[in-house]
Amino acid sequence: MSILLLLAALVVNLPWQRAALVVLGVNAHSQGAMLFGAWLCGHLPRLTPFLRQNRRLVTIGAAVALGLAGALLVASWDVIGIKLKVYWTISRGPAEAIDFLVLTAIGLLAARDRLRVVLTQLPLMLLAVMLGNSRMTIIGFFLLIEQMVEEKRTGHPVVILLMAFASYKSIDFIASISATGNGFWDTNPYFAPSYGPCLDRFGR
Repeated sequence: MSILLLLAALVVNLPWQRAALVVLGVNAHSQGAMLFGAWLCGHLPRLTPFLRQNRRLVTIGAAVALGLAGALLVASWDVIGIKLKVYWTISRGPAEAIDFLVLTAIGLLAARDRLRVVLTQLPLMLLAVMLGNSRMTIIGFFLLIEQMVEEKRTGHPVVILLMAFASYKSIDFIASISATGNGFWDTNPYFAPSYGPCLDRFGR
């Protein structure tokens, strides 16, 4: 739902509609907030003049978004808190950054706006080190491909290799959905038997 709301924000015309959909999308799921936050970081140099000229509007929008996020966090802490503890426990630390180093290297080779690549992937890399890269990597991949489409660089050899690799990796994911109804059966702490001790420690 979060991704659908953020995609809808790209196609509406009125600014207030776009703002409303972005706020709803960011608050619909924590991954939506991470995706939009990384996207903002990547566009920060371009957005700086707008932020300076519209400080009041930006402040109000940020206050509304943070207020909603805070309320949802408090209301859902029983679930979110357990997830954060589990992901923190199973994180391999700096090793979780490898995927983002690869994505950044591909972006630096293929992109026209290399600074955007670094600013987008860096915050996700830091989150991955703390919480693991199982959810972060797909966000980084999505944002890199979005930039390549925007810059018309999808024909670059390293981008083609990245998309081919992602297609290959999706085979097991789709097979897992077909067999179990959940693509993360082997990696999601709520389904994978190997993470049982983490759940027993923090509660299911």
